[in-house]
Amino acid sequence: MVYGLLRDLLFALVIFVPLERLLPRSRDQAVLRRFWRTDLAFAIIGGVLILAGTMLVLVAGEALLVPLISDAAQPAIRSQPIWLQALEVAVLADIVYYAIHRLFHEVPFLWRLHKVHHSIEEMDWLAGHRVHPVDQILTRGLSLIVPFAVGFDVAALAAFSIVSAWHSHLKHSNVDVSFGPLRWLFVSPLYHHWHHANEQAAFNRNYAGQFPILDIVMRTACLKEPLAPQSYGIDEPLPFGFVDKIVEPFRKERSAPESSTV
Repeated sequence: MVYGLLRDLLFALVIFVPLERLLPRSRDQAVLRRFWRTDLAFAIIGGVLILAGTMLVLVAGEALLVPLISDAAQPAIRSQPIWLQALEVAVLADIVYYAIHRLFHEVPFLWRLHKVHHSIEEMDWLAGHRVHPVDQILTRGLSLIVPFAVGFDVAALAAFSIVSAWHSHLKHSNVDVSFGPLRWLFVSPLYHHWHHANEQAAFNRNYAGQFPILDIVMRTACLKEPLAPQSYGIDEPLPFGFVDKIVEPFRKERSAPESSTV
């Protein structure tokens, strides 16, 4: 598990660091920006916790849901081409992701977890890993419970997981890449950057992870392209370090920011 995580991080570094240098949205942002060590800890330590926790959620969800599923469902699903199954998994997962993501913004305690992710002030591929493990375990696990339980082919689930992971790197990255007319079909970096913007017009907007049509239908889309946000993050103070950020949501009183390395 750890080896695979480190390998994927290395591949992402090799691809996205040069890409962010060649096509930067923010030209003043350094590769070793502020808090990169904290985000590396989230990527490695948090990544292991998230993978383990997500599998526990999926196994528990499968045990609960399988008795409720028709015996004919799995053969019907498995008879479809893998590419179609992967697309269906993406649609089902993003519908649930949208709902859960919105709850993490609107329910006070869930927001205390989710604002760790929104404390990002400089967008890049590594900063996208700054997410509270409990937040990501619930979001990822619940998004995939139904596809996992009803019997989609492992190859389709794996294809979706791989594509969505790389898409997450891309949509958080500091790149000036446009999807052109496809930007309303698939979440682009700029579309997701607006979700992280510290601007009133962008608050609680652009929840979709893959398909902007969900935001458009639910009237939560922030359609400001080709303009880019002027600032990112939140006004609420958070501690700087990895451990402090993990513990912070469970504290009764917020701590003032303090210096920390990781």
